[in-house]
Amino acid sequence: MVINFGLNQITSYKSAKYDLTEELLAEKKVMSESYKLIRKSINEKENIFSGLLLKAAEKSKDNNIELSTEALRLKADLLKLKAEKKNMETYENKLNKMINDKTEKLLTNKKYMFDTVKIIARNIFYRLLEIFRPIYNNYRNDHTILRELLRTDGYIYSQSNIIYISLDLKRRLNRKQRKSTDEFIKIIESKINNLSVFTKHIRLSLCNSNIAKKKRAFNLRFSKF
Repeated sequence: MVINFGLNQITSYKSAKYDLTEELLAEKKVMSESYKLIRKSINEKENIFSGLLLKAAEKSKDNNIELSTEALRLKADLLKLKAEKKNMETYENKLNKMINDKTEKLLTNKKYMFDTVKIIARNIFYRLLEIFRPIYNNYRNDHTILRELLRTDGYIYSQSNIIYISLDLKRRLNRKQRKSTDEFIKIIESKINNLSVFTKHIRLSLCNSNIAKKKRAFNLRFSKF
């Protein structure tokens, strides 16, 4: 699906800024940047303070731990930061934050439409594969053969009440492959005619103009001797 139908492709790089008329976001509240910063600062200072406390405990001969000037200063800073954190708003409105930060979002409307087309194309292919696979009976390359059949060039001409469609497959098929492919084409021909898509009867067939040209060239060369 990714390789042959391009489901992971971005169809447009256009973007737009968020505004107040935006639809409600799934996540309405997010942690404020100020709260994140003060929480990070507290964690860093607590780690340093723990290290200083451990050093002081190692130097102490009894339970009376004497803190260094740096440890006392850190302790005072931690108490101040924790008091500030307690009085802070933890969360803020996500939409307002995105507007203030001038955040841009990728416009995905076109991608939704193209993904729908790709999924439909994928489903069409696999509906055809359900018919082709048991007839062809070779899991090794049935995807490849069917895809080449669907993408091949061809010739169309009308005569009386019949539209002739000749598929010009570039690949050379062996006898077994040719028999399976012809059987599949006849089933598809029958389905098209039963649906009465066209006013005229459809006649599908498989040809290979390149191989025909080579055969003719070979016969001409052979006839000279």
